[in-house]
Amino acid sequence: MTTTTAPAASYVLGDSDNERHRLQQQADLIGGFTRHALEQAGITAGMTVLDVGSGAGDVTLLLADMVGPGGRVVGVDRNPAILATAERRTAAAGYTNVRFVAGDVNDLEVDLGRDFDAAVGRLVLMYNPDTVAALRAIAERVAPGGVVAFQEADFTWFAHSIPPLPLMTDVRDWISGAFAAGGSDPHIGFRLPQAFAAAGLPRPRLQFDTLMGAGTDFAGYQYAALTVRSLLPAIEAAGIATAAEIDVDTLAERLRDAATAADATITTVSLIAAWTSLPAAV
Repeated sequence: MTTTTAPAASYVLGDSDNERHRLQQQADLIGGFTRHALEQAGITAGMTVLDVGSGAGDVTLLLADMVGPGGRVVGVDRNPAILATAERRTAAAGYTNVRFVAGDVNDLEVDLGRDFDAAVGRLVLMYNPDTVAALRAIAERVAPGGVVAFQEADFTWFAHSIPPLPLMTDVRDWISGAFAAGGSDPHIGFRLPQAFAAAGLPRPRLQFDTLMGAGTDFAGYQYAALTVRSLLPAIEAAGIATAAEIDVDTLAERLRDAATAADATITTVSLIAAWTSLPAAV
């Protein structure tokens, strides 16, 4: 079983100053969702945790706080450049219980160890060409009785508004179209239980969260515009829309104006978390 679509998924958001800004705002907006899911999964003080696809270290720093000075966090990412950013942020925050490793977690030769109390990731599996194989390889790093937990974006209820707004429909089509063109499964969150089972893991518990709001002060307008800006090269390359049609420089303002004029409530990113505990040693 594979939960992604061809071609193999890629990180279509690119690497730019805008994307780093978007990731920071995203971490601020959804960090509470992630923390709650990890707490429900059983992440607690004293644990040794593997952060898969750690990127700039947002989830790593969250985990370091959750496991405390008696615990340990290892972040692994394919991109050594982004890990340099993560290391600087970790040092600035004063954490001494964190280390980062450059490499692919699917490669068992990467120096990570195989005795973690938990392996977790956020917005990682959606960029993996084979979700089931990745889960299987990740679980091999976790000790018996340990936790496997992932939180992924899902486009099933993404970017909706009540009452419906044509501009929100456009935003949904631009963003979901770019991810689909990059090979990401738009329903990966809903398919996590099947992926866990196909990887030989116990069926997971689930948590659904969506960032939603209304009125003039909702941060989701800017977040949506930042996401479209990062995706703009992929949107144009796929023939979904042109930069002139999107007019990204005014997009956040137009979203705010449309939503407030219609007194609409809107959703932006939707997340589904899945977690399970491995069988204990016999």
